[in-house]
Amino acid sequence: MNQPSHIYILESSENLILGEREKFFTPTTEEITLSDSIVCAFLKTNSPYVNEDKTINNYSELFRQYLGIIDSSDRKIIFVNTFCNEDDTVRANKDFVLGFGECYFSLIVFPNEKICVKPSNKTFSEN
Repeated sequence: MNQPSHIYILESSENLILGEREKFFTPTTEEITLSDSIVCAFLKTNSPYVNEDKTINNYSELFRQYLGIIDSSDRKIIFVNTFCNEDDTVRANKDFVLGFGECYFSLIVFPNEKICVKPSNKTFSEN
């Protein structure tokens, strides 16, 4: 899959523990494009809520990670992480990063439902 250098599509994550009936999937280019459009629409009205009262006007310029999960109801979910810049931590870490830097924020996209939400503190179970 040919992707821009600031995009990281992950196949799985050792940092997250999935439920018994959940599994990872690799989002397609089309699913990434759809997710980005859903995120952009969400940020138009929810930007300060997402990143500590900071307005996010440059989403397309941010470095991003995408991680796909199929939940226990067979629903596709795409987790999106963003970063201001690409340092060695993001580039070398081919795993899902749980918090990193000033511009970091994470969103959950439900591509089939075309909705986006901010994860709660209990969303991620770390390994």
